[in-house]
Amino acid sequence: YISASYRYTAEEYATMYAEFKAGSEKLLQGIKNNNELTDVEKALLLHDRLAIWCEYDYANLVANTLPDESYSAYGVFAKKTAVCMGYALAYDYLLLQVGIDSYYCSSDTLNHAWNIVYINDSKYHVDVTWDDPVWDISGQVYHNNFLRSTAGIISTKHNATDYDSSPIDTTFDNYYWQNSTTAFQLVGEDIYYIDNTTATLNRISNGITTACQNVSGMWRAPSGGYWVGNFSQLSFDGENLLYSLPNSVYKYDIKTGISTSIFTPDTPTDGYYSIYGLKYEDCKIICEIFTTPVFDENTKKNYTQTQDHHIESDWINFPNSDIISGRYKKCINCSVRLEEEITNILSLIAKSGTTIDYENLLIFTDAFICNDTSQLLTVSGNTSISINDASVNFYGTGTTFTVLNDGSEVCDFTIIVNGDVNGDSVCDVLDLAIVQLYASNKRTPDTLDIYAANCGIAESIDDTTYQNLVNKALELEL
Repeated sequence: YISASYRYTAEEYATMYAEFKAGSEKLLQGIKNNNELTDVEKALLLHDRLAIWCEYDYANLVANTLPDESYSAYGVFAKKTAVCMGYALAYDYLLLQVGIDSYYCSSDTLNHAWNIVYINDSKYHVDVTWDDPVWDISGQVYHNNFLRSTAGIISTKHNATDYDSSPIDTTFDNYYWQNSTTAFQLVGEDIYYIDNTTATLNRISNGITTACQNVSGMWRAPSGGYWVGNFSQLSFDGENLLYSLPNSVYKYDIKTGISTSIFTPDTPTDGYYSIYGLKYEDCKIICEIFTTPVFDENTKKNYTQTQDHHIESDWINFPNSDIISGRYKKCINCSVRLEEEITNILSLIAKSGTTIDYENLLIFTDAFICNDTSQLLTVSGNTSISINDASVNFYGTGTTFTVLNDGSEVCDFTIIVNGDVNGDSVCDVLDLAIVQLYASNKRTPDTLDIYAANCGIAESIDDTTYQNLVNKALELEL
């Protein structure tokens, strides 16, 4: 008989699925539902992002300790490590999300798996695993195994005979991307890449390729000579392109075309060290500084250097106490505050029966039939108040006003008159009728209604709220 058992609890599965989705959505960002990209461009960008995101689990393979997750797409998206089966399953999933058909291909002789991908009804081999170097180098991804015919894939040592050989179209067997050993980057509707053969940073826009920046350099070898080839890597921080030369990382401003050095790693003194690995991740520039472009199991552990790298927002105004307001800039990627300064000294003092909620920008008051903010607040110094709707002749729940300092806008406040649900600046029978409808679920209140009915201290309107409001209305009449 067959006995089935679960390997994970429902809670563990839910957590793993959330991790799977979070990782995959990061790789799909800007590509999924992008109708400006061709299927070839989508497949190329996903191929590169997957190779940069995931590291081949070579250490566990050598030690014969591979965990099951390394054979899965979960291992790719959640753990960022996998073997060929995980790469192939993850790539198949990503392609499915952007409407490209593909299927799993494997060879027992090679003990290896990859994908067969449909482009314009033709089939091609794509082997992300063999395009991701071992041991891993940040930012490096080859393109020798991308969209190849069977004849083309055999030339990259897929020389067994026990796998699907149906892809015969040779259109892409000698395509321009094979000259690139770093990731293609999507920026808006354009794609940027480094041609490591010509040492140029190029832009593809509307199918036209333009050279943008020379990235030539000489990577010194321990012998005192130089390694043959160009080892520049390319990344994107959400605003600017980042590329590496032997001794520095540069920011390429897409708008101006100007390159600026932004990170020069410390160089050890016991040899000729250069930058071979580069990626931008979690608001950090990550570089591997080594003496050779061939890494081993200890290179990334011993020769990685990082530097924080944030993208500043514009100034954002904030009030943070009853007398002080300021502004700050934050990183648009991780929201950490990068710079903060006090800009205004506000002179706002709440009068009796009035309180100021700076966090939610609300003024709570018992001042009924209010037609002047001086009934609510004392304002002095350089601080002033401007009612946003000058046509109103009384201020009730929902009335808004702007606080200014030296004539510059600081923030907007909304008035909540306790008990005044309908905004006419008094608690009376009209408010009771509305609250009764809310309490009986015949109407749905908004946030201001709830604040007004409960004097800002409850989260819903019920029979108790109604009775309290009855008592308040009676007190006012007395």
